[in-house]
Amino acid sequence: MSGLESHAEELKAKNLNARGTLRKLFIKYCQTKEFSKALRLKDEFEREYGPLTTGMKSSLLGLYIQKRQVQPALDLYEQLKLVTDEQDGEEKWQLDCYKLYDLAAILVERDMEDRKYNA
Repeated sequence: MSGLESHAEELKAKNLNARGTLRKLFIKYCQTKEFSKALRLKDEFEREYGPLTTGMKSSLLGLYIQKRQVQPALDLYEQLKLVTDEQDGEEKWQLDCYKLYDLAAILVERDMEDRKYNA
């Protein structure tokens, strides 16, 4: 168990607010490609603290793309797109263009595979 995991468990055991620690742990799981841990923590976070933050959603999008989970990635992309659309041109947050390139590449790949098998 990592120090961050231990800290989160300690906070929860003492009934203290673990939101920030869980957020950091979730992002760490996404960065280290720990898919099942990230999804479990996502469920826990949403149950205890409500919706994921924009940064957490962006990290999860990257993980979905890495794991080639196309539909969840597209669904999350649509949510993130709403966030950027609601900013009225302000530069508060912007989706990483490399995630978009990777998602587009997977979609093109899938389309080619579909055409290959339907030909």
